[in-house]
Amino acid sequence: MRGPIDDKFDRIDFARDLRGVVVVFNLDDVREVTSAGVNEWLRAIADAKAAYAAFLRCRPAVVSRFNDVPGFGGGGQIISFYLPYECPRCRTTFQTLHDMRRPHAWVGALAPPPANCPACHRPALFDGLPEMYLAYLAKAATPDPPALAEELIEEAEARERRIAAAAAKKAAQKAAGGQKKAEGAEGRTT
Repeated sequence: MRGPIDDKFDRIDFARDLRGVVVVFNLDDVREVTSAGVNEWLRAIADAKAAYAAFLRCRPAVVSRFNDVPGFGGGGQIISFYLPYECPRCRTTFQTLHDMRRPHAWVGALAPPPANCPACHRPALFDGLPEMYLAYLAKAATPDPPALAEELIEEAEARERRIAAAAAKKAAQKAAGGQKKAEGAEGRTT
């Protein structure tokens, strides 16, 4: 899924062909869920009647809706989610991805793990109220997806890794090209 879940969310198209099947929702690109979107989402999830639903890469906007809106997942399971952080030194904001299929004592303790800023490598602070952000996850059972869902989850995660690797390679090439231009410009006067 891409974009916000808002009043333009097409619940009929969304729920089509999901009845009785195993479905994995990659929510990595969903960064906003409006009130109108919640209403449409709840109707879509109710209409879908999937045999099993897994939610991958839930951003803070989605996690907060699981916390605030009863039945937001329609009985599905959050497989992975992001924790938001902010660096008090350089003000960089970032998110770390966590898989609920692996035990995390910190979830039940409502105490997010420490994280270092990717920009300055200093300790960052959790950007939110842990007891509110982790409330739904702390109560949720450890996900135990059926075999087909596990296969779909692994395919989705492999695709995300390929995308991230390609983006990193492109950024490195761009940085190297900029470095070569800077090196070539040394000593020139115009």
